[in-house]
Amino acid sequence: MDLIKHTKDNIKFYDFDAEQPYEAGTFNKKYKTVIEDKIKILPTQDDLPKTIKDSFLNSEYKTVKTTKPFYLYRIYGQFSSKDGTQINGASKIGAYASTEFAESLIEVKQRLALDPRWLNTRMYEAKIRIPTGTILNIGIVAPVTILGGTVLPGGAEQILMPKNWSEDWIVGYRRITFSQIHSKPRYSMDIISVVNDKSSLYPHSCPACSSIDITIFKDEEALQFTCSKGCTYRAHYKCNVCSLYW
Repeated sequence: MDLIKHTKDNIKFYDFDAEQPYEAGTFNKKYKTVIEDKIKILPTQDDLPKTIKDSFLNSEYKTVKTTKPFYLYRIYGQFSSKDGTQINGASKIGAYASTEFAESLIEVKQRLALDPRWLNTRMYEAKIRIPTGTILNIGIVAPVTILGGTVLPGGAEQILMPKNWSEDWIVGYRRITFSQIHSKPRYSMDIISVVNDKSSLYPHSCPACSSIDITIFKDEEALQFTCSKGCTYRAHYKCNVCSLYW
């Protein structure tokens, strides 16, 4: 799907008309990690604490040993208190990962059933290379009911990582955007600050490359453009990395 529209002046605009929203998990079917041929199920299941067992659908999981390397994804994000004395949220080194990457901030909240009370900002994703011979526990994310009664359905493949797994396993990072991705995500080893404050939580980011290095235009400076189905929009943002307007 081509979501970039070029004008006669070769200015690139994001083509909102070409967007085709999808149900959470459906885009991942094309690119998620398939692990069935890279693991061996062990005869003895790890005896996990009840709270961890309950995080798996129906408390069902398998203890496995990896026979080939493969990639997993971990969603994380931390923020500091107003006075800077306390850090909340989820760090890049943590207990859980998944064979699925984040399709957007909303989709990953649903697929991984990330209760807001856990304070994970979901702003970042680490891509992790799991070595051969690693012991993992694998199941499906169980639904979670959040305050107010809304049910986050879960449904993604959930991986309980080994204790004290190495940061050296991380091979790249990316920011997660509000808009759904429509191409395979790209990762970089560029250092990303994972402790945000209120002013830097959920910044505007480029819908094409996810960069937050952007220019924001005032109303009178915004460029008007027409998308592929004839709808007209005004571009209030420009990405300083890929030069996209939206």
